[in-house]
Amino acid sequence: MPGSARRCVIAAMVALSTACAAVPQAGAASSAASAAGNSLTASATLDTSYDPFDPTAAISGRILATGHKYGPRHCLRDREVWAYYTAVSGQTYSTDADRPTNKKGRFTFTQIHVKYGDADINGIVPPSGGTVTYTLRATPEHAPKRRGDINESYKCRAVSTTVQVEVPPEPPT
Repeated sequence: MPGSARRCVIAAMVALSTACAAVPQAGAASSAASAAGNSLTASATLDTSYDPFDPTAAISGRILATGHKYGPRHCLRDREVWAYYTAVSGQTYSTDADRPTNKKGRFTFTQIHVKYGDADINGIVPPSGGTVTYTLRATPEHAPKRRGDINESYKCRAVSTTVQVEVPPEPPT
């Protein structure tokens, strides 16, 4: 009986260790699926120090590679990032970043003019102030799948995010 009890205990330990090993693998599979793409993070500030009647918004951000593989890492460099925003009249405007992303995926918008005005003047924000929402989108690109591979490419995922800037009321003239 002691031999069969030992076999039962060993079988239970093997079954338990197999079940425990399956849990991290299932978790790794779900994170590996999300690691195939990249994400975009950004922050925005408003500068009224130079001219309070013509404030400017500055946006800085970064495309983050969620994986260490060759394809996703090379989706960081040389991507055009565009900012889309809507005026008081409902018209949508767009502007591109100062330069394409660097090799670490960083980008900046140094001066986006935020004009006060109504729908007739085509202002971005009403004279009473408010929130301006910028939607940032990086252009989709292709990167080599493996080092030195010119025939196969990895399609970089289109990424986007939104940032908001609170604009104070227009100062009295």
